[in-house]
Amino acid sequence: MIKVKNIAQKLMGLMRPISPISPMRLMSLMSPIWLLGPICLFLACSSGNDDDLMPETPVESAEKAGVPVGVMGLAPEFEDMMPISKVKGVHRAPEAMTRAWQPPVGYELMDNSENVIGVSFTENSADPINGHLFKSGIDWRANVTLEEKTYYLYGYVPHLTGINYSVLANGLFSSGAIMTLTNVPAIMPSDFCVIIGAKNGREDYRANEDYTVADLRRGKFDYAAKKIDEDGGEGNFIYLLFDHLYSGMNFFFRVHGDYDAVRTIKLKNIELQASDDTEPKKDKTTVVVTLAANDGSTSPITNVVFTPTGDKTIKTSIFKSTAGHTLTTGYQNFPGYFMPKGVTKVILTCTYDVYDKNVTPEHPDGNLVRQDCKATNTLVLTNLFDRFDEMRAGVRYNVFLTIHPSYLYVMSDPDLKDPEMVVD
Repeated sequence: MIKVKNIAQKLMGLMRPISPISPMRLMSLMSPIWLLGPICLFLACSSGNDDDLMPETPVESAEKAGVPVGVMGLAPEFEDMMPISKVKGVHRAPEAMTRAWQPPVGYELMDNSENVIGVSFTENSADPINGHLFKSGIDWRANVTLEEKTYYLYGYVPHLTGINYSVLANGLFSSGAIMTLTNVPAIMPSDFCVIIGAKNGREDYRANEDYTVADLRRGKFDYAAKKIDEDGGEGNFIYLLFDHLYSGMNFFFRVHGDYDAVRTIKLKNIELQASDDTEPKKDKTTVVVTLAANDGSTSPITNVVFTPTGDKTIKTSIFKSTAGHTLTTGYQNFPGYFMPKGVTKVILTCTYDVYDKNVTPEHPDGNLVRQDCKATNTLVLTNLFDRFDEMRAGVRYNVFLTIHPSYLYVMSDPDLKDPEMVVD
């Protein structure tokens, strides 16, 4: 016997009467997190995404002329709360080219090619020269003119418009520094780090063989600069070691196969807000970092003080796409970075569009069924991580979530058409 089924009948397994939206139910990190009722979406940020947002715009110097300089930044590998390598289907960014250079053990190249680095060039007998290192086209440039002498470099990345910073000597600048950063966003899409070592490495460069930069280590801040002018300065290739001031969090999201078979979800905006057990954190913070030069056996960061500032507790947008990004059944990662002090909860608010699967020349993405939907979910970190008290700097927390709504909110007209022949 031949029976005729339409798409509406096929979807009955995902249908039920509309009811109040149920809260998100979180499962252990040893298994995926299932989102019921409201659909919360997440996306891996990649070069193909349009309209990606930073919480603040890079400093204006990135648009101005500067003097040429080479820059290489490295940071310690994050301590992962859950090894990423054990998760199948995770999308990773391609490894950066190192030009045959061997980074120090335990460090990796920073993904900061578009970030502005705030740097103070200091001397024991003079006031600091505060400047920026920024990317102009394919080249790095500095917005300050340096003499041919030794400086002690202290700074941070990324420097954003609105961040104010000052540096005082910790005794002498050759011995260390006390850096004060104000108006720092409490949540960033980029890793927030402080310089813990510097070296002029051009003299050690080898074009056709593996090489290392001699004496590039933490706790050593002296940089032997050559005179930089518009024609360039031979030997001005700045190697910088950084360390993490913020915590990282990787969100791995995927769509359940049953739902992906009938609907396409496109993420348009994602906002984050950090909270303690009682209330959301303020959106700005003051960071005071004390650094002490040493022999490299310990971290030169001897103290870090975070002080929330301002009255705003608004959410921070860390991804935005006008067209939207299609989520799939494979995990996709979007990293965020948080001021760690007292953070025990993370609130995600996502904006997304929902399309059916009826792709036509007029509607290449399918028919738009629901537009600009919003969903807010709260991740209680104390429930997700064993013996968790608050976020820690330099630790990356991995969270895995699956989008699996328990019913469809809206039927699409094509759902009622396109009969399917089923032979019993």
